[in-house]
Amino acid sequence: TGASCTGASCTGASCTGAARALAARAGAALASRTGAALASRAFGARAVVGALALLLFVGASACVDESAFSLALPAALRIGELPPERQALLRVEIEVPGLLAPTALTFDDAHARVAGGFVLGVQQDTTATVAVRVFGRLSSTADEVLLGKAAKEIVLKPRESARLELGDADWRVDGAAVFDPNGNTRPSVDDLVAGHDPAAPGDILDIAPSDLQFASGVRPGEFLRQVIVVENISGLPQQVKAQVIGGQGVSLVRVDATGTPELGAPRALEPFTLQPFQEQIFAVTFAPTNGFLVRGSIALATTHIDSDIRSVREIALFANSDGDPQPVRADYDPGVLAGSAIGFDGEVQVYPPALLFGGQPLTPGTIPLDAAGEQSLVVKPLGFATSTVAVGDISLPASAAFLVQIPPRHRLAIELNGLVDDAQLGLFLLDAANDTLSTAAGASLVSAHAGTSPEVVQLRNPSSTDALRAVIIVGRVDGREDPGVGDGDLVPFQLLAQLNAGPELDDVDPIQPTSAGFRGGDTIDIHGQGFEPGATVRIGAHQADRTRTAVLDDGKRVTTVAPAADAADVGVPLIVVVTNPDGQAATHPPVFLYDPPAPVIDDVDPPTASALGGTPLVITGAFFSGANAGPRVRIDGVDASNVLLVSSTRIEATAPAGTAGFTGLVVESLGADGTATPSATFPFVYLQPDGDPPSIDDVTPAQGSVAGGTALVISGAGFNETAAVRIGGTAATGVIVSLDG
Repeated sequence: TGASCTGASCTGASCTGAARALAARAGAALASRTGAALASRAFGARAVVGALALLLFVGASACVDESAFSLALPAALRIGELPPERQALLRVEIEVPGLLAPTALTFDDAHARVAGGFVLGVQQDTTATVAVRVFGRLSSTADEVLLGKAAKEIVLKPRESARLELGDADWRVDGAAVFDPNGNTRPSVDDLVAGHDPAAPGDILDIAPSDLQFASGVRPGEFLRQVIVVENISGLPQQVKAQVIGGQGVSLVRVDATGTPELGAPRALEPFTLQPFQEQIFAVTFAPTNGFLVRGSIALATTHIDSDIRSVREIALFANSDGDPQPVRADYDPGVLAGSAIGFDGEVQVYPPALLFGGQPLTPGTIPLDAAGEQSLVVKPLGFATSTVAVGDISLPASAAFLVQIPPRHRLAIELNGLVDDAQLGLFLLDAANDTLSTAAGASLVSAHAGTSPEVVQLRNPSSTDALRAVIIVGRVDGREDPGVGDGDLVPFQLLAQLNAGPELDDVDPIQPTSAGFRGGDTIDIHGQGFEPGATVRIGAHQADRTRTAVLDDGKRVTTVAPAADAADVGVPLIVVVTNPDGQAATHPPVFLYDPPAPVIDDVDPPTASALGGTPLVITGAFFSGANAGPRVRIDGVDASNVLLVSSTRIEATAPAGTAGFTGLVVESLGADGTATPSATFPFVYLQPDGDPPSIDDVTPAQGSVAGGTALVISGAGFNETAAVRIGGTAATGVIVSLDG
């Protein structure tokens, strides 16, 4: 501030020397406080030189107070709440566009202030923007993110000082995508303090195989099954939600630790938790609805439970590769839509019907719309959105918009992938009355995951009569420090939207009940969508009675009567197939069980046992079944032990203890619900353990009337007062025991 600062010497060679001296003095002062070196710039002798002192001055000589070379960081950065190891990973830089490239500043020991000294060259009054940025990361191996930024204009004048002050209000730590790269709607600062990685998530899951291909030639009513293995490699517990996108006729279930798939044929599973480095096996079933080419994916969405960081991985799937693409419906007509009707400032393009029905992806370029090539659609790469489509509390940046129609009972599945920048996907139904966005519940679906993660949405039109119209919105997320400034580069994308129709089963309990008696006759309800009048039902190889099969509830329920089973069906899960009159089918993988018929006992050897128990028995007959943990052998209501089902005609068992005298033995088959079906009672005798068993020497007469009433004399040994007589299993009457011979 002395006179020499405005003298002629400031424009001469001595000015350059003063600048060098300033840099040296400031560097020495900073080094003494922080132990860090100070970078400097020197200019030619003919340049007019200014020196920027953070927070306080821009001057022209060494007259600047060295103690002013530091800047306090705002409380909003929460640096004091970070553990030392994360503070050590912080980085601060300053930039004056056109005058100073991004240059590192140095923290003090408490990480509360930063400092640096710089020499700037100005030849005339200059308005410049000074930007200060603070970066951080969770660990030395994590990606660095922007935590906060301050920017302010100052005027630099040759040979004069300028004052720069940055208060808390000048700093930004949220309010833009650049401060939330992991997409959990929390500022990166807050994530870092909480110990969560603020960077866009990398690979959360390891999946093998990376895609699925099912062989061609599988007909409706048949199925193929493959497995995929998914491992959580993130090191953090993840909630996983798996669903089939597109892929008509595809379902998936989890496989338990024993290798047994869960029952059902759902397209979407309830969320479950996958611990770090835990694996989960899925069984993926393809049961074709028709003979057309099938394309889709398994989408595995993960959510870190504590931080709400979300990501998606996809497994591409292909089936019926030899099949033809599904043709476009003759009555398909999405109409036209003005962008202004939905708040979009661009053209709403009609999604190419051939791609929509044929399951082919849409990518930027010129797409022919007819065989002659006379009509085409030009699809541009994604730029930053200049408008927003919003309904209620749902909003989405809109870079591109495509109009579609969803015919009755059709499912629309959409995948957005092939991304090199963050983009989001939305499906918005239109109000049929006025072509505006529908405000009905469930009419707006948005997929907004962080980074280059794929985005997926799907919707089925449940109506059997009315088509829906909808707009697909693709929005590129503006992750720049200054959103909306400049056009930015255009980036490619791949959009796979496809329409499918045909019967589908519900995800939860589509078949009720899942078992029936061996003779059939039980009422069965099948729940789903798209069932047409005249549909038929098959269980295993057995066709249900068409005259007792009906489609109800606008195609959402089929009721029928279970057909009779064969002996080979008992205890074996069977498929259930609903086939519409047009040949399209919904197939449930093996799930239906027939209960075994009542067992038949031909003989028990021996027919007697000690009342103390332990006598080995061999039971012969028919319809002995091991289904549902059966069979069960009972004597006088008590379970036998060591029951061994040798075959459907032979059982070995050990008699339990009982009471001496006549009783009965039964064999029970067990139904799927645990209900027991007993055989007829076979006569059985418990013997007194302290004497010899009775023996018969003679029966006089040896024959009698079938009407009964013939008096008999039985001679032998070992008879006692409790003796009873049975002929052919039927008790005789008027028994008198003579113990004296």
